[in-house]
Amino acid sequence: MRRSSSTAARSWCSRAVDVARIVFLDLKAILAIHRRMLAEAGGDEGILKPDGLESAIASAKATYAKQFLNAFPFEMAASYLIGFTQNHAFVDGNKRVAAVAAVMFLRLNGYRLTLTSAELAELIFAVARGEATKPAVVQRLKQASQLG
Repeated sequence: MRRSSSTAARSWCSRAVDVARIVFLDLKAILAIHRRMLAEAGGDEGILKPDGLESAIASAKATYAKQFLNAFPFEMAASYLIGFTQNHAFVDGNKRVAAVAAVMFLRLNGYRLTLTSAELAELIFAVARGEATKPAVVQRLKQASQLG
């Protein structure tokens, strides 16, 4: 018997999760992250592609037939990382927002990412260069995360 995609997705979860308790990042949080990244490292303010911003935020929590399309938590975190890296929603700071959004999503949902800043940057640059697929990003996040 073939498993449904939602059953397959749930099998990726490293622990049972109450979907009502998943903490997603909203527009307000992403804009705050962006402002902070610009304040810390510089760059120009502004939203370059509003649709790209919306898409990057929505991708992690996308559903079909009331089932998440991304498994919790690593596919969801990868969606933030890839979405902000590739969509170029902001004038500046897209990769920085991608990094912080993925790390923050994991942290808000009980996981700690153990990648160094350099390792996380290399993962993001690999995504930006088109060298890292979503499954590869998911696997890297999964390998480098701990509960707590």
